[in-house]
Amino acid sequence: MKHHLFALSGGSVMGALQVGQLVELVKHLPQDDLVGGLFGVSVGSLNSAHLGNTLGGSSENGKPTISKLKDAADKLEAFWIDNVKEPDSLTEMWPPADIVDSLITQGTISSVTPGDFFENHPLSTGWKGIASFAPTRGLFETAVPSEAPIKSLQMPVSVGFTNYVSGDYSHYDLRTSADLSELQNHVYRSMVTPLVMDVMEEQNRRKTKTDLFSDGGLRHVVPHGEVVAAAQNLLDNGVARSDVHLHMLVCPARSVGTWKVQGKNVGESGLRPGVLEFIIRAISMMECGIVDADVAYLTYEMDQLGVSAKAYRLDVEMEGINITAFTSKDILEMIEAGKNLVRDMYA
Repeated sequence: MKHHLFALSGGSVMGALQVGQLVELVKHLPQDDLVGGLFGVSVGSLNSAHLGNTLGGSSENGKPTISKLKDAADKLEAFWIDNVKEPDSLTEMWPPADIVDSLITQGTISSVTPGDFFENHPLSTGWKGIASFAPTRGLFETAVPSEAPIKSLQMPVSVGFTNYVSGDYSHYDLRTSADLSELQNHVYRSMVTPLVMDVMEEQNRRKTKTDLFSDGGLRHVVPHGEVVAAAQNLLDNGVARSDVHLHMLVCPARSVGTWKVQGKNVGESGLRPGVLEFIIRAISMMECGIVDADVAYLTYEMDQLGVSAKAYRLDVEMEGINITAFTSKDILEMIEAGKNLVRDMYA
């Protein structure tokens, strides 16, 4: 029996592209094969958890088949189409006054010296980002109302995140969650966009240490060591090397392409983007390099194990998609682009 591992990358609203990739991919796989694991980072964690919740509620003995994953992917597609229609579906921008207030620790802007501003703010003194994570929390709580389905699975459903304090990338198998709140918090850790949103703060049991968690994509946009460990575990349990297959569903394209704002090339038009657009552009460019390294690493490690690995990834970023001003039409276009990508690869 063949086992398929699915690594779902980060990529913000481009997670819709990933949904399209998966919906099309499962049509090309043997329906009786088994799902060996779901691994997500950032929006890939949301998608993985949603899929795991559906699979756990529909699979016998906790061992879902590709046929069951096909049904789960269709439900995930419907979830995106029905719920993600505009930026406010996922995040809510704080009022400008609140953003300024969270940056300033005491007095007025004029009374804060540069040293105070950069040394004494913001994580320890109230910085909460420029956008609220609340809408995504609401969506996820609706989509995954219980930890029981995921805990019933006999394969990992893992999410990756970064610890600001140690600088390390970590992953967590959602099946080990003590309760729904713990499951949700680990998914949220993986999805909090650096600087744009507040970090997830957590103290140890003795309250002697505080860790600050954020998007796993700071270190690895594509799930990393946990995928290799899962493949090795299957081999250790007697699964033949030729029966283990890794599918990397990647949101960021190989190239970000020419920067456009409002349909115009930045630089040629004299248009100067806003602060948020600069942040997003910088993150997108960094993501490309991180993804290149992640895909190369996983491809090499799978080759060392004698396991096949395939990455599904656009060559150039889709034009006309603005993650700060997308519409329901953009979501449909991204889903269709994901389907077309995979369709072309199997043609």
